[in-house]
Amino acid sequence: MQAACLAERGRAGRPIKFDTAAVPPLRRISFWEEKCADRVVGLRCTSLEPTGLQAQFQYVDFGAMKLIDIAGGQHVVERTPDLVRRIEKDAVFLTLLSRGKAFVNRANDCLVLKEGDCVLYDTNQPYMHGFPGEMRHVIFELRGEDFRQRFPAWNLSKTFCFDGALGAGRYVSDSLRKILRRHHPFSENCDLDQTIEEEVWKGLELAYETIRGSRTNYQLLTIERIKQLIVTNLRNPKLGPKFIADEMGLGARQLHRLFGDEPESLSETIMRLRLERCKEDLLRRDRLKASVSEIAYYWGFTNLAHFSRRFSDEFGCAPSKVRP
Repeated sequence: MQAACLAERGRAGRPIKFDTAAVPPLRRISFWEEKCADRVVGLRCTSLEPTGLQAQFQYVDFGAMKLIDIAGGQHVVERTPDLVRRIEKDAVFLTLLSRGKAFVNRANDCLVLKEGDCVLYDTNQPYMHGFPGEMRHVIFELRGEDFRQRFPAWNLSKTFCFDGALGAGRYVSDSLRKILRRHHPFSENCDLDQTIEEEVWKGLELAYETIRGSRTNYQLLTIERIKQLIVTNLRNPKLGPKFIADEMGLGARQLHRLFGDEPESLSETIMRLRLERCKEDLLRRDRLKASVSEIAYYWGFTNLAHFSRRFSDEFGCAPSKVRP
């Protein structure tokens, strides 16, 4: 059993791995159920593989969010009503199917998934999740209470499926893939990074707007492209509504309508992000030789007095008081 738990450690932000190939075939199902109950959720597993269940597991705990990478052969897992009662867990799973096909059966509603699709469901109700052949999926596990706080009206009594090839579903799928490529969360050298969690919430917010029908896919994706344009051009002093409209090929009125329901105006978003970047640089020890004015100019501010006033309004102290 010791050999089966490859690199198993309990430190936050460090991967835990195990593989059913390290245990005898007749022991693999029970081994998998034990490990899943310990690290993911209580479930029952079955497999028609003649050599027993073939599956590998990687798990990393980032505190408010956990990531689980599961690859293997044909199998079915069930979270039965009995297990829901006996092994309680209040979590929400956002799952990306990165290889193979799958189905999710919950509340008499069976959804069939293809590679690239994502599903969202909670662990407070019974469900069945199956894979007819070789598979791989990554589960982004979120706390149930955190999800309900952010989306109080989002009822997860049924499973939500996001088509990885269409509209906002494609954006959600691409966002999760980018997180895995950019941050390498299952590597030994991955540090605890809050941006991973923020990017997952960002994708869910876009998906929720689509489900709610308050925005079209085109509007949501255009807003997202604009926000990416802002981040890329934060250091440009010319960055503003006119610059954005010209770069995006939009009219001023169209741009205003797009951001009419956003919590911040474009100018407020630009200001907030610039101030945050300035504060981050002021706190960095490798930037101690740079003056406050140099950092302000670096992030697109052209008026030092205006920068100091807005910085004090945002953070409650002068920029010079932030330095370590």
